[in-house]
Amino acid sequence: MSIWDKLFPWACQSVRLAYGERETDVSVLRIPGYRQCDPASCGYAAGMMALRYFYPRRSDEAFWKKFPRLEHEDPDKRLTPQGTLVRALRNSGVGVTVSNRLTFDKIMKYIEKGFPIITTIYNGNHWVVIYGYGLTPRRLYIAGNGAMATFPVLGKIFCDTIVPTWGEFYQTWKGRYSRGQGLVCRRLK
Repeated sequence: MSIWDKLFPWACQSVRLAYGERETDVSVLRIPGYRQCDPASCGYAAGMMALRYFYPRRSDEAFWKKFPRLEHEDPDKRLTPQGTLVRALRNSGVGVTVSNRLTFDKIMKYIEKGFPIITTIYNGNHWVVIYGYGLTPRRLYIAGNGAMATFPVLGKIFCDTIVPTWGEFYQTWKGRYSRGQGLVCRRLK
């Protein structure tokens, strides 16, 4: 049995996310929070949040088994490929549309429809879930999966919820693999 099988999702902790309850200009989806269990399980944690948002009773173990174990000495080489995450979600009943031109306004419209967005930050090296927005200032609610996040103004923070302004997020959402791209998730009929 590999270390991956021993870790299985029990080590991927359920966490409480910020929902902006006291703010009037905020719209958030009440997705369940998950924290990644090792340096390479951010894709699994992000996928679980989308899966459990639409299907609260779906099995963690069944979803976990849809992810091949990417063994490599360098944790950056073990990241979940987009195709793997898309297949795992679709095979679990979550509709996924790959969008390459997301803007703040498009993200707002998807959130209003009840569609969380899974995307990557740090040049495609970390999966996160956009689950809400605020208007004054324009900001996003992002489930960071417990990762170390670096924002120009906020600095380095260990986080489950990140609430950067749109400008801060856009700077972090850089690189040819991630800026403007996201997996828009919806419940299949």
